[in-house]
Amino acid sequence: MRIYIHLSDTHFGSKGVEAILPRLKELIEERLKTIDKGTKVGFIVTGDGVDGPSPENGEQFLAFSDYLSQKSGREPLVVLGNHDVNARGLAFRDGKQELANYVGGYPRLKRVDDAKVIFILFNSNTDGIFAQGKIGKRQMDAAAALLSKVENVSDYTLVAVLHHHVAPVPESVAPLPAWWKRLAPWWLSKFLLNTFAERSMRLTDAAAFVRFLKAQQVHFILHGHKHIPFITEHEGIPVIACGSSTMREVKGRECISYNVLTFDERTLRCDQYAEYTLGAGAVVIASQIFNR
Repeated sequence: MRIYIHLSDTHFGSKGVEAILPRLKELIEERLKTIDKGTKVGFIVTGDGVDGPSPENGEQFLAFSDYLSQKSGREPLVVLGNHDVNARGLAFRDGKQELANYVGGYPRLKRVDDAKVIFILFNSNTDGIFAQGKIGKRQMDAAAALLSKVENVSDYTLVAVLHHHVAPVPESVAPLPAWWKRLAPWWLSKFLLNTFAERSMRLTDAAAFVRFLKAQQVHFILHGHKHIPFITEHEGIPVIACGSSTMREVKGRECISYNVLTFDERTLRCDQYAEYTLGAGAVVIASQIFNR
């Protein structure tokens, strides 16, 4: 058995994170105490570790990464988010995310042989404007080449890890911004959400990327980006999203969010935890078991 705690969108450097960080650590340590001794535990961070790529923000995230390494005995699996490479997370011209194209050596594989799992880490920030993302053909081809070199790859559960979402957030869990609710009727709010908010944040080559994942027989997708935890299925692939693990904005349905992924011999169990009021305790808001 292997357990991974999935975090996302910590946004170090943004207002309020320093005050919330001690509580996040408490929740992590409370969760670790519930795991049987001898069970190997790891951490996954699906992007936006910082609120902008400054040295000060980077130092804060690296300190947190060291903390996760200390708690698990291994380095966390980390992918880049749009805030990690662009000031305020926004790109105003295509092709201006050169840093993201080179830092981190994406794509890369993390093989976990004792659990028969391979994590495929992607950089979803190679292009796009505003908070959009893109994987690109080069990464897809490179990932396929890496997988082709894995002996008996069909024996492994393949998990794609990226920052951007591959499909819109299900309407059942997507809260509308409060000011839209006050000023616009529901049909106009929905139109604004789909037309402007969604399009400015999407993965521009999501359809091609999902086709690639299906062709490679990828079993699961993990991501962050929207600050909304949910579990869904897209084109036959289960999708697991983590919200912000530092409650970046304390309003509405926002919360401290993390997922616990339990890989046993035959299944993956995902338990999604959320704490909506600081100190109230994290509760399971969704739980699902998938065959591997």
